[in-house]
Amino acid sequence: MTQSAPTTLHLDAWYQSHKSAVMRICSRYVSDKMLAEDLVQEIFMKLIDGRSSFMGLSQESTWIHRVAVNHCIDHLRRSKRRRELLDQFSPELMVDYEEADPVAEENPLLGLLRESLEELDMGWKQIVFLRYEVGMTHVQIAEIYGLSRVAITRRLNRFQQRLEKKLRAKQSLREVN
Repeated sequence: MTQSAPTTLHLDAWYQSHKSAVMRICSRYVSDKMLAEDLVQEIFMKLIDGRSSFMGLSQESTWIHRVAVNHCIDHLRRSKRRRELLDQFSPELMVDYEEADPVAEENPLLGLLRESLEELDMGWKQIVFLRYEVGMTHVQIAEIYGLSRVAITRRLNRFQQRLEKKLRAKQSLREVN
């Protein structure tokens, strides 16, 4: 069964009708809600790309479920490989934020950056470190973590947004005082 090119409106309705089921599947495989959301996005990208290959031999929901489960299992396999790689290199990827550089302490932006980094879990810290300290591209980081480039970009954008929000809050406090 071939389908005509779906419009944005149809895709949005289709996405909304299946999103919660795919999220439930992802949540069964990973406990981190943000990671589950990233997986949902990746799955829907796969589904959209492969929608023309859906033959109609089963219900569409069965096909979506199978793609979601397979993607989650693939993610877990990649995560296991990634953990093994990171275990080898973890000491080099860790930054000791406790040993503060006195010159850097004079820079309030650096303090804000360190504060924001401390709030992140280890996976996020390593992604930020690889991007901004090592200078890796989003694609290179995605390969290490077994995620899509889009997922890495989204995580780095969220980190930047958090940092900008803190910076604005700090600036507004200065303006009040």
